[in-house]
Amino acid sequence: MPYRIRRFTDAQLIELLHQFRAAVRRTSPNDAGLADEIEQQLIRNGKAELTSDTQKKLARWCRTEGSPYQDAMPVAQQISRLLYGEVIDREVLRT
Repeated sequence: MPYRIRRFTDAQLIELLHQFRAAVRRTSPNDAGLADEIEQQLIRNGKAELTSDTQKKLARWCRTEGSPYQDAMPVAQQISRLLYGEVIDREVLRT
């Protein structure tokens, strides 16, 4: 994986995940589910990396188009900056 997670506090991540959930307009599990996946993998399971699939989902949220997604995109970018120190690029991840 071209991106590696940096040090972060659970409190910082939990707050951003809360903001992300609040910003997602649609109720599809695929939309708000990203926050659940990140929380499960990094906080509950205490893993040091996201799965490739979850990382790709985050990258897609960081650069997306369409009105139902625009409100959550800045929060996804903040999550990416917290975890990786930059906004991960969906083209680098080929997604």
